[in-house]
Amino acid sequence: MMALSNPRVASVLLTLFVGLNLLTLFLGWSEYLQYQRYAIGHGEIWRVITGHLVHISAMHFLINLFGLLILWQLASHWMGNADSLKIFLISMLLISLGLYFVYPEIQWYRGLSGALHAFWAAAAILGLERRRPLAIVLLALLLIKLAWEVVIGPVPMSRELSGGDILIQSHWLGAISGLLIAAGFMILKLFKIKNVI
Repeated sequence: MMALSNPRVASVLLTLFVGLNLLTLFLGWSEYLQYQRYAIGHGEIWRVITGHLVHISAMHFLINLFGLLILWQLASHWMGNADSLKIFLISMLLISLGLYFVYPEIQWYRGLSGALHAFWAAAAILGLERRRPLAIVLLALLLIKLAWEVVIGPVPMSRELSGGDILIQSHWLGAISGLLIAAGFMILKLFKIKNVI
């Protein structure tokens, strides 16, 4: 069995992510996996995770894939595969719960951007804790982006490129989730508790 810390794991997961999106976009199946409030309320629980893995359009997918590759390249010096995967999975669950309970008016959602913001926030905080100078830049850029979205709206051309409205609520829920997850990691480390999550 391949260990999660094995470098090949990242390649396998990335290949699965790309393959899933090519398949769902080509066959038009994304709506069957998207976060959909009504369907989740009627037992289709898998959507709390799969909604983050499918996209509105090929360009939407490519934008998120590009963001994932950039963040991973920047933070991989202090973020391992296991912690990164935990951050993504836990944040997907937290973002979906946030959408469901805090924003009941949001009926559907697709895309990795919320989870990317969670990874961005968690990587910045954990990088600061590990004294990585680049983490300061990551945190500053994240704060500037979130402030821009609140004051001005989505980043220019993002709506046109992705093919749909930008759900900045998912970005905020993601950033908050990332902060909570990073805090949880640091608390576990403080008490020398390993492999709880």
